[in-house]
Amino acid sequence: MHKTHIDPALRAGASQPTGWFCFGLAGDLRAGQVKTVRYFDQDYVMFRTRSGAIRVAHGVCPHMGGLLTRGAVVRGEWLQCPNHQFCFDEQGRCTATPQGVRPPDVHIHYLPVRLYAGAIMVYLHPTPTETPWAFQGWVEGEAGWSSWQYFRQGYDVYPIILAEDLVDMWHVLTAHRFHNAEQILPFEADGPIARASYRAERTEPLLGTITSEVTVQISGVGFITTQVDVPVMGLSMRYLVLPRPIGIKRCDVMFAFQMNCDLLQSTHRRYLRLLPKRLTNTLAQQAMVLAYWLDNRRDQRNWERELLLSSRPGTRASALFAYRKWASQFHPGLSLRPAPHGRTEAVAVS
Repeated sequence: MHKTHIDPALRAGASQPTGWFCFGLAGDLRAGQVKTVRYFDQDYVMFRTRSGAIRVAHGVCPHMGGLLTRGAVVRGEWLQCPNHQFCFDEQGRCTATPQGVRPPDVHIHYLPVRLYAGAIMVYLHPTPTETPWAFQGWVEGEAGWSSWQYFRQGYDVYPIILAEDLVDMWHVLTAHRFHNAEQILPFEADGPIARASYRAERTEPLLGTITSEVTVQISGVGFITTQVDVPVMGLSMRYLVLPRPIGIKRCDVMFAFQMNCDLLQSTHRRYLRLLPKRLTNTLAQQAMVLAYWLDNRRDQRNWERELLLSSRPGTRASALFAYRKWASQFHPGLSLRPAPHGRTEAVAVS
């Protein structure tokens, strides 16, 4: 078992990252079920009511500190605390007690919840009244795209690094064996949304050299979309990466994948015309998932060896510096500043 090293500046300024984070899949939460979800060393309760509404709240009852994570029960549309059987309605108000008298000023704060591609996205911010900004994904239900496939994995990684690797061209070239990279859209940010795109080549077994166009869009540090288009193969792939930090350097990551392809147009595999189109597309989808997983394994080795926000090469004009400066808005306890020799470093904000 390896030891996780934490940057002293990060530890000193550690605070919960803010924004949208995935708490699970809607299909895994049945009506009346209560689940405990870990987020940055704190427990939350997530439950589905009889009508199908999904709600998320802190795991502590506001009455007398009872742990909702240890036996809370769904009563129709209400949540009942296991300690004193206080019930809370759709707005979080205490509406019933065993004594029949509602205590004053006892209220559960439900967090904003939005469903996307089957994932339960929850908005987390230290200020409960903060108006959530909208994350940006693809239009759901577009014709031609396969259903989403999901897999989940835990990593010793900071969520900020998952998206950083997608805009760091040096990482793309070295870790993922791309070459002849060309920037299409340099890294740009607009509030909580950032984007970048590039074109690059990679040599694949049996296929030869393939040119791919990669478009990355990041909504905070918890919602990352990547679309990879391979025009010569008539193939497009979408990857959804949803990291949920459960500690300073530990993430539970939900991955989702879908594709849109017409491999019968492929100049590389004309014999695929002999197979049913549904079969070729299924085989291609499985192959792409495997390829993505292998790429992910290469990243994992780097993530578990990397120290966040210790000095990194780059200048103020680099995409890497621009990304980290943008991403620091989601880490209230940290701030970026220029370090000697054109590098960047993190400092704790008091």
